[in-house]
Amino acid sequence: GRAAMRVTTPDQLPVAGPMPDLPALQPDLEKLRNGAISEKAIQPPPIPGFFLLCGLGARGLTTAPILGEYIACLVLGEPSPLPPTLRRALDPARFLLRKARHNKL
Repeated sequence: GRAAMRVTTPDQLPVAGPMPDLPALQPDLEKLRNGAISEKAIQPPPIPGFFLLCGLGARGLTTAPILGEYIACLVLGEPSPLPPTLRRALDPARFLLRKARHNKL
C-alpha cells in the first residue's frame, strides 16, 4: 500500500511570512481579547531572520514560486510582490489573532 499526505491549514491558505515573536505579541493579544484594539491594528513583531513557508497543500505547485519570491523579498528587504491584503491573509500569526479575537486563547 501507499499513503500520501499534504500539509495544509484549517483555512486552506498557506502560511508565509516572518515568524512572530510570541512573547512580544502577548500584550497585543491581551488587548485584542479585551476588545481594546482591532485585529487589523496589530503588527506582530517578527523574530529576526526566521521566516515560514508551509501549509501549501494541494496548490503547492502553483503557489510555491510566488510565495518563495515573497519570502526572498522579505529576507533581502525588497518590495513585496504580494498586495497587503494577501500578505495579511498568509501571515503566520493569523491563527493566534483569530483565537484571541474570539476569546479562545
